[in-house]
Amino acid sequence: ENLYVETLAHLELFHTYFYNIDASNYEKNLEKALWLGDSSVDNLYRQKKADGVYNRLLQYSLVQKVLSIESQVDLESTPNQFKTTTVFEINRGTVVDKYELVTTGNMITVDRHFPNNTHGLLITNFFENSLKKLNNEN
Repeated sequence: ENLYVETLAHLELFHTYFYNIDASNYEKNLEKALWLGDSSVDNLYRQKKADGVYNRLLQYSLVQKVLSIESQVDLESTPNQFKTTTVFEINRGTVVDKYELVTTGNMITVDRHFPNNTHGLLITNFFENSLKKLNNEN
């Protein structure tokens, strides 16, 4: 009965874990994020790892901080579709860049698994659609 609220909370939790990372928390956060999605999330994680995203995070002591997460959810479709816009910044010490990431996917209901998947939802067909660098005035 609270599917809409739980879906929004699940998406916010996932995007926070997956994109709000730094050298001290990325392993723990990504492990938590992987519980909230299917193999499409795992495949993206493996691709980012192969591309050296997490090595650069460590090497340059980068801090990637989520500033906002806004999701649109279609509960009429089966499976439920979503589109999430995440704004985050990457702090490179002297330079801070801001980005807007649009992701899409589907949401299916699964058994609740405490504490790893408290909403009983699973992200499927997860895709990073667009990444845009924002001007610092935004």
